[in-house]
Amino acid sequence: MSKKRQVEARTYSKLRAAYLLLKPTCACWDCTKPATDIHHTKGRTGELYLNTSHWMGLCREHHRYIHDHPAWAREIGYLA
Repeated sequence: MSKKRQVEARTYSKLRAAYLLLKPTCACWDCTKPATDIHHTKGRTGELYLNTSHWMGLCREHHRYIHDHPAWAREIGYLA
């Protein structure tokens, strides 16, 4: 891993922890499970990786569902 990517990974880890503290419940539908995953609604490339305005905190089940059903997720704005 490059030094730049190492710095990004440390920053991401801190941002992720803070985000999940502020939004501890899955953001999908009426789910009440704890948010354990960060979903990047516009992808993770470049500066999108650390851009929390495009993040969703999700439980593992709903995160998997979004990626298994991309057409549906795009329709409702969970994927760009």
